[in-house]
Amino acid sequence: MDGETWQSYGLDLEGRLLDLSDRLARGSYRPQPVRRVYFDKADGSKRPLGVPALEDKLVQLATVEVLNAIYHPVETQ
Repeated sequence: MDGETWQSYGLDLEGRLLDLSDRLARGSYRPQPVRRVYFDKADGSKRPLGVPALEDKLVQLATVEVLNAIYHPVETQ
């Protein structure tokens, strides 16, 4: 969506992740608008698909990890 690639984001990964973490902690992080793409369906209608920006994907993945740790803890033996 934003034209950013995983490879280019990774060039200064530590600095970018620290900045992202800081914005999340301060409450100043704002997700970018999702690019909407429509696919034709067999019945002639269209199905929407949202494509988030790369940084928004990172926030979503991190949120999933935290929630999984809370609601699906690993059992130790």
